[in-house]
Amino acid sequence: MIESSRNAQGVSVPATVDQTSRSYPPFANVATWQTLIDAMLHAVWLVDPGDLCIVAANRAAGELAGLPVAQLIGMQAVALTPAPQDICFWGEVAEGLSDSIESETFAVRLGRAVPVTRRVSRVDLAAGGSLFVVALHDRSEQVRVERDLEDVAADLRATLESTQDGILVTDLGGRIRNFNRHFAALW
Repeated sequence: MIESSRNAQGVSVPATVDQTSRSYPPFANVATWQTLIDAMLHAVWLVDPGDLCIVAANRAAGELAGLPVAQLIGMQAVALTPAPQDICFWGEVAEGLSDSIESETFAVRLGRAVPVTRRVSRVDLAAGGSLFVVALHDRSEQVRVERDLEDVAADLRATLESTQDGILVTDLGGRIRNFNRHFAALW
């Protein structure tokens, strides 16, 4: 049974699968896998290839999603990475057409999009069966810094172009870093 609810902040929480009706694949000893993924720095989920639901997640995954780890268990992977490319990827996984991807996408944190680098890999288990390991790296800080640099570069360009003088900007090593069009017209 699929369930949906709202958390304390009133944000809709993605659908989960009722755990009482769930049968686990051969890797049912999730405790072993949990120990492994808890040791990882990045957010990690283990996804059942049968129903594409999360069967284990580490603390970093809970922090990335803004949810308790226990609440992630049973959620469909696509509910936490709902970008069109993710919907297509998980659809291909369900049809057996794809088993790995690495790209930049968005994850959901309390109803908001969070930029992430995501890698999904299928792992075949010695006991039979398989699972998907999903590793997510939060790129929020990187994206913020890139935007700040773009703003500073735009400000510099506007400053350079607002003067009638030809300006050449060099770094401490004497390499040309920037110039305005009046300087270019001189040459």
